[in-house]
Amino acid sequence: MSVNSEDEAKKALNIGTWRELSKDKFMEFTSMLPDLSENVQSKIIEQIPHFRELATDSVQTIGESFGKALTSSDSSTDRVHAAHEELRAALIGMLNEPELTFEQKMQIADRIGESVRGQSEQDTKHKNFIDTWYGRSLTAVGGVLVVTVGVIVGRGRIGGGGSP
Repeated sequence: MSVNSEDEAKKALNIGTWRELSKDKFMEFTSMLPDLSENVQSKIIEQIPHFRELATDSVQTIGESFGKALTSSDSSTDRVHAAHEELRAALIGMLNEPELTFEQKMQIADRIGESVRGQSEQDTKHKNFIDTWYGRSLTAVGGVLVVTVGVIVGRGRIGGGGSP
């Protein structure tokens, strides 16, 4: 998406003025920044009186979201692992039944192997989920920090009266 003016940016964010930029819209705004010229970025950021607060809140929100997602995923994964362990314990108990044929015992052994493979797959999915969320969180935090640092460093040019 190419945004060529402040008005186009406000329209894309569905806001009337930059003072209306909320915490929720801030992340959308930061993802839009690469599509804005440096001049348009500067003009917009000058008009956001609570920019630093929004940036700080966004980083905190990202961290909280990552923590909640991780906790939820860990809990779900723990339940899956416990279910696999209970299944294998029951199957191992069945192997001790003297009336089972060799074929029946082999079927039970196969089910134990399936459970181990299923648990391993779940563990891999959980690790991939964590990697994905961690990567997204770092990308989002990095984007907010780059914008914030750019604003702080550029304050000499952005209404600060310093030399370019």
